[in-house]
Amino acid sequence: MLKEFLQKIFSYFGMKLVRIRHFADPIAPFDVLELAVQRQLLEDKETFYYVKIGANDGALPDNLNQLRFKHSLRGSTLPPMLDGSVKSFKTFMLTIPEKKISLLHIDTDSAADKVIDIVFDAGIFPKIINFGWTSILDKKRFLLKMKLLDNRYRFIDVGEDTVCVRGKCG
Repeated sequence: MLKEFLQKIFSYFGMKLVRIRHFADPIAPFDVLELAVQRQLLEDKETFYYVKIGANDGALPDNLNQLRFKHSLRGSTLPPMLDGSVKSFKTFMLTIPEKKISLLHIDTDSAADKVIDIVFDAGIFPKIINFGWTSILDKKRFLLKMKLLDNRYRFIDVGEDTVCVRGKCG
């Protein structure tokens, strides 16, 4: 009765009173980085090797650690770019077993562009690159994405991260 009374009042003013039901998003979120890692594991599980640059702050969940345990990934964690030189990165590359990087996970906030420059200048082009983009200035982010495109990477921004996958030649 109260509902009918309120509907009459609202309709007098040209409004309609309706009940709004709880809305649930029908699309469940998915982890793009995990999809890229799974695809790469299908191609080369034996030689898959990740390098994480920067350290997890311990406060927020780290998606690389989840992937590492789930898929038994081998890899290394480095402090934010050794001394920042190509020479030191090349020296580091001599210490890893596969001499290649399947996944480069950059956890150094605004320094992702510098890290990628050093890695590319060392002649290393990982199949997958993951970095946070929210601390990168728009102009630097644009230039970084252009550099990634020039080196055959395709990318998607997912939340606060950008996931990049390198395409094949030709």
